[in-house]
Amino acid sequence: MTGTPLVYREADEDEYALFQAIRDKWHGHLDGYGVRFFFRNKPQVLDGRKCAATANRANTLVSWLADMDGWVEVWEAQWFDDPEWRAYLLDHELSHFAIRKGSFTLVGHDQEDFLAVMGRHDPRVSGLRSIIETRSAAREDGE
Repeated sequence: MTGTPLVYREADEDEYALFQAIRDKWHGHLDGYGVRFFFRNKPQVLDGRKCAATANRANTLVSWLADMDGWVEVWEAQWFDDPEWRAYLLDHELSHFAIRKGSFTLVGHDQEDFLAVMGRHDPRVSGLRSIIETRSAAREDGE
């Protein structure tokens, strides 16, 4: 039995404009690097979890063929009609791209990075930050 085939589509003009605005505002380190934005009809599954979106680095051949260094894939079912969510999702994924020693690369992110991206989009995060920091400190103290 075969399931629904995986289908990609490139972001439309309005979707790409949001992507570019987020990139220009918070991810200037990516200037000069080709990062594209696609949608997929099925989730990517990593470590058994369905991902709303993923950041991907192009290998040498893909980079040469497609003239891009990386791309963001968004599971279309997670592209909710909520501008704040869309901005957060794209900002979060763009945060995985870094330039290290002159090379385009992917990076994970720690709690601080995660909270910084959230805080750019939701003022309530500052309260969440203090709760997490308090709990982290308590764990370190052995409580």
